[in-house]
Amino acid sequence: MSTNKRRRGPIKESGTRELVELLQEAAWLFGNRAFDGACCQGLSYLEYQALAELKRAGTCTVQEIGAAVRFTKSGATRIIDRLGRRGLVQRRRSPGDGRVCCVSITSAGKIVTSKITANYAAYLKDVLKNLDGGFLRMIAGSLRSLVAANRSAKPAGS
Repeated sequence: MSTNKRRRGPIKESGTRELVELLQEAAWLFGNRAFDGACCQGLSYLEYQALAELKRAGTCTVQEIGAAVRFTKSGATRIIDRLGRRGLVQRRRSPGDGRVCCVSITSAGKIVTSKITANYAAYLKDVLKNLDGGFLRMIAGSLRSLVAANRSAKPAGS
């Protein structure tokens, strides 16, 4: 095998550790912390993620929501229950199979997710204002690849 330093391949152990640390710090800095606890219109981050998934996907089963946010069906059920009590989602029996519960976002849920998105977009615009547009497109492309790789991977510990 060639010892060409330009060879592409798996990241070495030290590179993986650095990537883990950077991703954790980015998640911390760009996550709920950015809003000093005022994120998400009183929702937890996981509740927001479930609500955002419903807004993207439309009507879903509880199990599909759980899979999208990498939660068990029972964990997703608890999240959906909390969102339902706030009037942000509604449950219905599937017309095709009465045993299946379908969940959809309400107009109030859409308003909440739109406000959260607008607040976060304003925050990011300020944070990233001094970065070049080409660099931002490169970051967006890299993040899309990371998200796609993560979605196709098995959850840690499984």
